[in-house]
Parts: sequence; C-alpha cells; structure tokens
Amino acid sequence: MKRFSEKYFAIFVAVLSILASIVTIFAFLEPGFIEELIWRLSDHTIFLSFLLSVIAALIVSMYAYFFRKVIKRKKTSIFMSYADTSKEIANKMRKIISLSSSLKIYNFDSIPIGGNIHDEIKKMLDAAEIYVVLFDKQYFESAQCKFELDVIVNSEKVIIPVLTDSEYIKKLPEKIASLRYLVIADNDSWDETFEKSVFEQNLKLRRKSGGRKND
Repeated sequence: MKRFSEKYFAIFVAVLSILASIVTIFAFLEPGFIEELIWRLSDHTIFLSFLLSVIAALIVSMYAYFFRKVIKRKKTSIFMSYADTSKEIANKMRKIISLSSSLKIYNFDSIPIGGNIHDEIKKMLDAAEIYVVLFDKQYFESAQCKFELDVIVNSEKVIIPVLTDSEYIKKLPEKIASLRYLVIADNDSWDETFEKSVFEQNLKLRRKSGGRKND
C-alpha cells in the first residue's frame, strides 16, 4: 500500500513540475505573464477550468504510467523439448502458444547460427518457466533430448507432458509419469486440450507472481 501511494505521489509531483516548467517558460518569454495569469485566475470560472486541466493532466499521466507498466510486462517463457521426428506436431503447438501475447517460446530453433548448442539450450532451460515435452520414439534415443529431459526433471518448474502415442507411457521418468499427460493418438481434439493446458498454467504463474512481471 505504501509503494502504491508513493507511485501516485511521484506522478502528482511530476505533473506539477511540468506545469511549473511551462509557466516559467511563458514568464520568461512573455513579460507580465505571471501578473496576467493571477488576474485571470481570480475569475472563478477560469480558475475552475484551470483546476480541471490540472486534474486531467494528472489522470493522463497516471494512465500513461500504468500503460507503460503493461507494455513492460514480462512474458512467460516456454521451452519446447522434442525430437526432429515430432517437428511437425511441435510447429502446430508453437502456433497455438503464439496465440497469446503473454507467452514467449524457446526451442532448438532459437539457437543462433554459430551458437554453442549445449550452452544456449541450458540458458533457455534456465530462463523458461514452463516446459512442454513432446515424447515420441526418437526422443528417448536422442542424446540431446536426454540432456534436456534431465534438466527438466530436476527442476521445480511447470511441466506439460505430451505423448504422440500411449506406448511411451512406460518410458516416462517417475516425476513426469505422476503428472497428467496428453496423448495425441488418443485425443482427436488434442490441440484444444493442449491450448487450454498451456493457457491455464500461464494464468496460474501470473497470478502467483502477482499478475505482473516486470523486467
């Protein structure tokens, strides 16, 4: 509450400072401006108009302040872990995630040309708040996917497991097997289920952090 009051007080002081600066400039450029201003403000109608202008300026400044906060709101980062054989499905998932302006996607394709794969993947895994893991046959055979999965399993972050087929359930690590997972082969509307899961987890994270994550 104290921080909230301090913000409004700072905005109010800023508005008054701007108005004072404008008056000072006019006083410098127009001799007798101050005397004429005082004379005009002695008229109640003009004084009321001036007061309303000050209030309007204050309100505009407050809206500008909060609009800036909304613009600077940090996006929730999602890391997508998958093998090349599931790239087509992963692309569909990426399009679904991209529907929300509050989500940022990391995956193997995010690595810049010439970047160290291991280091860049580790950075993205550390930065992500939600992991979407797409399991297929090749995923369990890939050294790169195994590295990603080890980091994911040992983290305390949100994990959304997606299986291309139910035959891979027995291969899931214990921590992930205890979570509710989505099996694409058994769900004709898997894309809708996936979209709902991602957005619900994002909403939980944002509520948990107070609804606003600033840079």
